[in-house]
This record gives sequence, C-alpha cells and structure tokens, in this order.
Amino acid sequence: MRLVCEINEKNYQFQCSVLDVIQVTAESTLAALFKYNVKTMIHHDSVILTVRDSQLMMNIVKTLRK
Repeated sequence: MRLVCEINEKNYQFQCSVLDVIQVTAESTLAALFKYNVKTMIHHDSVILTVRDSQLMMNIVKTLRK
C-alpha cells in the first residue's frame, strides 16, 4: 500500500480489490523468486543466499521475459 501511495503522483483512487490483487501478485512473485534463489543456492552447494545469487536470478528472469 505504501509503495502504491509513493508511486501515485497524480492522486488516483484505487478500489480495495485492486490493491489486494497487487499485494497478492507481489507476494507470489517474491515467493517464486525466493524459491528460485534457494534452488540456485542448492546448485552451488551453498548455505548462504548472496546478493550475487539474487542478481543472477533477476538477470535470468529479465532474459526470459524478452
């Protein structure tokens, strides 16, 4: 909700159901990325999730979206 308020420069109004959809989508996206990051850790026999691992996953996702 706070992020929507920060982005909403022109003071648009949103229905509560839209904000719920945005929240659910954001949570599921973050959960999926975390799951893939854990798989990356397992692949590298690592027990620590690093920024580098997360950046790699984000780059892979960006490449797949093209």
